[in-house]
Amino acid sequence: MIIKPAALPQQKMNLGFVESLFTSRPTPFEQVYDTMRTEFSTTLLKKLSATGIEINTTPCSLFNMDTSDECIYEVFTNDLLSLPPRLLKQLDRYNLLISDTTEGGYRFNKLEILPEKSKLLSSGFNTDQHHLPIFMLHVYSLTKHDSTLYNYSAPNYKKLAIIPNRNPRQHRIAAIQCLHDYGYLDRCDWSTIIHTGKTVPLDFWHGPNLNPDNLSQYSVIRDNIFPRAIPGTRLGKIHMNAVEPAWYGKYKWHIALETYQDHIFPTEKTFKSFITGSGSLPVGCKGIQTKLEEFGFRFQFKYDHLDYHNQVKFICENVLDKHEPDQDIIKHNHDLLFNREFLVDSFVKCMQDTVK
Repeated sequence: MIIKPAALPQQKMNLGFVESLFTSRPTPFEQVYDTMRTEFSTTLLKKLSATGIEINTTPCSLFNMDTSDECIYEVFTNDLLSLPPRLLKQLDRYNLLISDTTEGGYRFNKLEILPEKSKLLSSGFNTDQHHLPIFMLHVYSLTKHDSTLYNYSAPNYKKLAIIPNRNPRQHRIAAIQCLHDYGYLDRCDWSTIIHTGKTVPLDFWHGPNLNPDNLSQYSVIRDNIFPRAIPGTRLGKIHMNAVEPAWYGKYKWHIALETYQDHIFPTEKTFKSFITGSGSLPVGCKGIQTKLEEFGFRFQFKYDHLDYHNQVKFICENVLDKHEPDQDIIKHNHDLLFNREFLVDSFVKCMQDTVK
């Protein structure tokens, strides 16, 4: 089976996994993709080839593809969203791998018509989608692998928790407000980017994810100055690099406020929390911890039967000041995420399951 990228003739770039891992393309995540390519591309190509999967990085036009059963074409979701139904119907004769590796399959919800011979590939866990563990590779690639950065036998935490965020999505701000209302926020380091002026810069670091008109209900917004970074870290750098060395061993808990509350999508936010020497507390869609357990990760507390907001309340009421982090679990998750063979094998198995 040969997998290769396909795009609309006028499209100069997409964000599929073939291009992100095997082809140099300018994107907002360019540093992330460059480091992943350096770390993994050669090994992945060899391992995939050994299973009968070849990656051909030469892009082709979306309507000029081979109809052979031996070829499967990766198409970025946004390309299909730009097509009228009559053109989408013309794609029925091709084997398509429709990918959304940056938003975890969230874009799939916008596809009203799927070509007949298509499969969905995303970095999220959702019905009828194949999962690609690209964010595990991301964090591994961007993080310094140094076992001396944290002493598991004698933790010496300086602060209660770290809560790193970039986009100020409504549910994240509500979560931060909840931590404030329970009296914990002043003992945490947290970050987010909010521009409350009438003119919001429309670049990667200043996405208008929260309407300034809705800010007044949150006292944490009224009482703080934004944009806000984790102390000692440049605002942009904190969100692109996996973990700052200064984080190791400093925080008792690492609260990862995930991107979506209705979509199982563990990103670098959660995987960062496995390697800082802190107890990992991901907050996301129902079932997020269960899916991560299927990969072998472990959690000291299980609360993903609750919705996003009630997960935060559970953490406040049952975890933060009531328990100490389990060092065996912290070490297990750290070692698993830094197991390069595990990451490569997880990726290859995903691709085998996808194309079979």
